[in-house]
Amino acid sequence: MAHASALMAATDLTPMLTLLGVVVGLVLVAAAVIVIVRRRMTSDAQAASFTSGSLLEQLRTMHAQGKLSDEEFAKARAKLGGKLKAEMLGAKRPK
Repeated sequence: MAHASALMAATDLTPMLTLLGVVVGLVLVAAAVIVIVRRRMTSDAQAASFTSGSLLEQLRTMHAQGKLSDEEFAKARAKLGGKLKAEMLGAKRPK
């Protein structure tokens, strides 16, 4: 009789252990998703900064070659400079 009640106690834990396993699995999947999203957000911000910086460098080269007038270069630089500054400030904000 003692053996039968010990067996029943062991089988009563099965649903609880199954639920615990499912919850732990969900937490691990959620953590993996968070890591992936953060990496993508960080790489997107870095890529955007690099793109703005590259465009500004291209504008400087075009201006030096005479392909852009002083006025055109100043307007484009002001637009890109503001965008680059906003991107840099956005990247430095504490999360």
